[in-house]
Order: sequence, then C-alpha cells, then structure tokens
Amino acid sequence: MARMAKENSESGGERKRGKGRPSGAEAAVGRNRILELTAEFLKTHPVSELSTVNIAKVAGVDPALVRYYFGSKNGLLAELISKSTGERTALSLRYLSDAGTADKKLKQRVRSVLQANVDSPYYHEVMVARIFNADDDAARAILNDLAQRGLYLAEKFMADGERSGELRAVDPAFFHMLVVGACSFFVTGRPLQEAMRGRKVNDRTLDAFAEFFVDVVLNGLKPRP
Repeated sequence: MARMAKENSESGGERKRGKGRPSGAEAAVGRNRILELTAEFLKTHPVSELSTVNIAKVAGVDPALVRYYFGSKNGLLAELISKSTGERTALSLRYLSDAGTADKKLKQRVRSVLQANVDSPYYHEVMVARIFNADDDAARAILNDLAQRGLYLAEKFMADGERSGELRAVDPAFFHMLVVGACSFFVTGRPLQEAMRGRKVNDRTLDAFAEFFVDVVLNGLKPRP
C-alpha cells in the first residue's frame, strides 16, 4: 500500500493509460477530434511548439492516446495535411465542375484557396516542414498524392476551357504552381500587402485579388484595343 501511494504521488495521482483501443471518456475523443484540436492549436502556435503532449493537454487525454492514433508528432502532422488537402481538393473540384465560364471557375477556385489559407494559416508551414523537407514513406506518399491532385485540377480546368474555346493549352503543372503560389504568398505575405496598402487585408481584399488574378492570367497586361 505504501509503495502504491508513493507511485501515485510521484505521478500526480493519475493512472497511466493502458494499451489497446480507447474506452470510457477517452473513446469520445476520436482521431478526428484530435485533428481538429491540432488545427486550432497551430493557428496560434508555430509547428515547433506542437507535441503529442501539448495536444493531449488540449484534448484532456493521456498522450498515449494521441500516440495510439497517430504514432508520433510526425504522424499527426502527416494526417492533418492529408485531411486538409482532401478537403481543399474537393472544394476546388466542386467549383471547377460547376457550369460557367472559365473566368468564373478560376475566380471561384482562387477565392476558395485564398480563404482556405486564411482559415488554416499553418498549412504552408506544416507542408514545408513535414512533407517537402521530409524523407520518409509517409511524406513521399502525401507529396505524390498532392502532386496528382493538383495536376488533375489544372488539367481539368484547361481541358474544359479548350473545349469551350476560352483557353489555349499551357503546361498544367506550371499553371497549378502559379495558382497555389500566388494564393499562398498572398496570405503568408499579408504584412507586406498591408504595409504597401496602409490598411488591413479583409474579405474585400481577397475578392479584389481573385478578380485581379483572373484578369491578369486570362487577359494579360498588354493594352486592350
């Protein structure tokens, strides 16, 4: 009894989580809830401050539960990126599949990507840290999936535009990088944009940039007759 009391005292009186599937209160905190809490955490903290211990504290569970679902911090980040990318792709595909002109489709896609970057400011940082700069099977699988999704979206937009006579053929990989790069830096470089304009970026700024992007990409900078 004395030994048990000593062990409880040293551990703060908390029982360590056992092995196996979660049960009781922990069962209510599933992997999707942990992913949601991780996304919220990264909106106000850099990736370097993320750990399975920190997320467990936010979720009110034992760190072992986070490791049970994701294995490690890297596994957690990989699944977060995979989930976010799937959601972004589904939204872009919906806009590109809508009836309408190439101008309308591109504007909707650009605006949705801008909004996604505003809502998930951690996305680019996590992508670079966990996927682009990593060298493991999980990172390579996600990178390949990301590349194929992006290429498919660009090819679909270009093919639809060619069929309607609105667009000419261009390199779809370059086009995808143009869209993603412009939308990513517009949000991560928000302080530069605000310094140039002397005011905060808001929804109207995002709308204006989407209009500007479509106009420049589809119509160019040359004087119009």
